[in-house]
Amino acid sequence: MKRLIIAIFVFLSSVAVWAAAIDDAKALYRSGNYDAAIVQLTSILKKAPANATANYYMGLCQLETGEVAKAKEYFRKAEDKGSYAASQQLAQLAIEEYQFDVAEKHFATWEKLLKKERKTDPAIDRLRMRVSMLQGMLGNVEKIAIIDSLVVDSVEFFKYYKLSEEAGHIYEGAFLPPAYTDSMPRMVFLPQSNTELFWAQPNSRGQLELVSAQILDDGSVQAPVPMGASLGAGGDADFPFFDTDGITFYFASNGRNSIGGYDIFMSRRQSDGTVFEPQNMGMPYNSAYDDYMLVIDDAAGLGWWATDRNQIPGKVTIYVFVPNETRINYDADDPDIADYAFIRDIEATQVDFDGDIEELLNNPLIHSAKESGEDELTFVLPMGNGKVYRRLNDFNSPKARQAMLQYLARLKDFEDMKTKLVAMRLGYGNGDKAVGPEILSMEKRLLSAETLLFKLRNQVVQMEGR
Repeated sequence: MKRLIIAIFVFLSSVAVWAAAIDDAKALYRSGNYDAAIVQLTSILKKAPANATANYYMGLCQLETGEVAKAKEYFRKAEDKGSYAASQQLAQLAIEEYQFDVAEKHFATWEKLLKKERKTDPAIDRLRMRVSMLQGMLGNVEKIAIIDSLVVDSVEFFKYYKLSEEAGHIYEGAFLPPAYTDSMPRMVFLPQSNTELFWAQPNSRGQLELVSAQILDDGSVQAPVPMGASLGAGGDADFPFFDTDGITFYFASNGRNSIGGYDIFMSRRQSDGTVFEPQNMGMPYNSAYDDYMLVIDDAAGLGWWATDRNQIPGKVTIYVFVPNETRINYDADDPDIADYAFIRDIEATQVDFDGDIEELLNNPLIHSAKESGEDELTFVLPMGNGKVYRRLNDFNSPKARQAMLQYLARLKDFEDMKTKLVAMRLGYGNGDKAVGPEILSMEKRLLSAETLLFKLRNQVVQMEGR
């Protein structure tokens, strides 16, 4: 009996220790210190590899550091041990990758685990509704030729849009008169007519709504007028652009009609100022991520929009495409429909295009966009046969150029890790022995990162050589 009591005491003590250690890891995660959390969780999982909570939080940390494949591994382990929160994460990741059958399997597991605890979660129905919307849109993917892409800073992305005079101008919020800058809009659109301004500002509920303001003959700007509460559909409405007809306009909203984050919508404004019910632009313009700032430059024959679907930290991708006069969709039964919707390969979108891609790429507006941003990046990339690339403009393949940007982003993360490792080693040498496990973990991550960089670099060269 005494031995049993001792065994129970030891067991309860170990549980308390693990709980405290996991609580520390949770605190590190919530504070954004993902590297330290990973070190703590690695130590826990070495001794308790089946711990559902530790695996779940390790998955969250891996997700935050861009290691999606690793995150899935840990979420699966947590799900196997009864974590319905892990089922939710796996379902959401599957949705974002348009793997709807996989998402449904995780929904079923999620419901089963909740049922054991006599619980329900309305989030399951909401996500199923989102899947239904995405599946519906997969049957309505427009066939457009995407001729180029730029990966730029997410804060000032609109500065890389280079439009013809006929299309109007996009300015930063400071362009507005001082009386209206308190709302701190990200951007302001001025059409060629120079008679009206469009931007987004908070309403009485704190949600962003589209407003317009007339410009008088003396240059003064009248008080802004809301364009219509229905445009936001219960969420924010932002990033307005008016077509040259002065009637059709595009904007982004994260309201109830969005399939994920901001979606791009189209509407029309009548002569009395009232607007029609907005229509979701569908795919490939919209995705399970944020998509916004669609511009149709009729004079240049080009369209632009921004998206963070490629998940490059601090960056967004701007796609440049050829607008259709009338909408033409891909065959809904095409086995590659999900790839066209997500835009996994921009060259694949050009297969049936009968225009001259090279001529379009030589458009001064595209060159200007690159010169204002991406081409500031310099590097040294041996391509073989004595050829060396030093700037993004050296690439002939848009796909290779985009891959190079992803390589450079990973390279920056690698260099940041090396710098951090040097600092930790100095600290260890000065007596801070607590960083020892973190140093070992960082060294392993650096080796993995170096292997990945080698593969990415080779992929860039191969893509350019095709």
